[in-house]
Amino acid sequence: MDVVSLFTGAGGMDKGFEYAGFNIIVAVESNPIAAKTYRSNNPLVHLIEGDIREVVPDLKAYEGTPLVIGGPPCQGYSLAGAMDLSDPRSSLIFSFCDAIDVIKPEAFVMENVDNLAKHDKFKIIREQLFERFNCSGYDFKVHIVDSQRFGVAQKRKRMFIAGCKSKTPFSGHHLISYEKQPVTVRQVISHLGRPGSSTNLYPANAKIVPVGKPQLRRTPFSGMLFNGQGRPINLDGLAGTLPASMGGNRTPIIDQRWLNDPSMPPWVQTYYDLIKQGRTPTDIMIPDFMRRLTATEAAHIQTFPSDYAFAGTVPQMFSQIGNAVPCNMAKAVAEGVRDYML
Repeated sequence: MDVVSLFTGAGGMDKGFEYAGFNIIVAVESNPIAAKTYRSNNPLVHLIEGDIREVVPDLKAYEGTPLVIGGPPCQGYSLAGAMDLSDPRSSLIFSFCDAIDVIKPEAFVMENVDNLAKHDKFKIIREQLFERFNCSGYDFKVHIVDSQRFGVAQKRKRMFIAGCKSKTPFSGHHLISYEKQPVTVRQVISHLGRPGSSTNLYPANAKIVPVGKPQLRRTPFSGMLFNGQGRPINLDGLAGTLPASMGGNRTPIIDQRWLNDPSMPPWVQTYYDLIKQGRTPTDIMIPDFMRRLTATEAAHIQTFPSDYAFAGTVPQMFSQIGNAVPCNMAKAVAEGVRDYML
């Protein structure tokens, strides 16, 4: 079944829909680096590189395509951002509406941060968005989906709005049938080898420095123990949400020794215990095996295919990866659309 993809980014959502048997016939992306990534990995898809607000009239050529998908920019609605409705990107959710009015698909799926679905600050925006969908003739349901339920080693909640003209959209309980066994970060990245190797291409050189006044939380994998915003990852659990701001000291931290040998204790637990006992953080030497997550590892946690190549500098790669919908999460939503709506 043919699909028009909007706000495509590097292609995480598209890849999930492909896994579920859909055929992406055209994609729209304004960021030139993300467009380069998408084009190199999806050479058979027609890519329109440009501002969606200028491209919408051209989408008339795809009128009648059964499904439209896309994730408008989330920065204006994200807790990780400024939650600023004056951010010009915030209005682009309505460009998604403009596009479906032109294409007139049988169904659509729009993705964004879960904050847009539940925060009081965005109540008026939600009402306006829902009214647009109603006026366009769609019945729709709002779903908050957590990626960890679908084979993603990451805590990442996203909002998906699924709309359909002729059928009632799938309910949340339908997604239960697509759930997968939980996976850990260790299971996902341990086979990649050390940073800079042929299977883990990019370096992880950003320094890790103790903060003078650490913020201790319930576990050493939360709080703020080191410089920047990157926290240590529990290799035998889930990563936190990987943000688009990764890069440098904003990148999560990996214990390479513990990754190599699960029988070893995680060093950050020792460090955490010493701090709780009153040791001065800056007097504790951080071992060399503590390092930052690589872009390759981040892409694997986001469930991109192993051979998916990202264009740009390492920070630009991280931005594309962090902005993406995890492929396996998108696949579960796509299966719900396929089985219950189309």
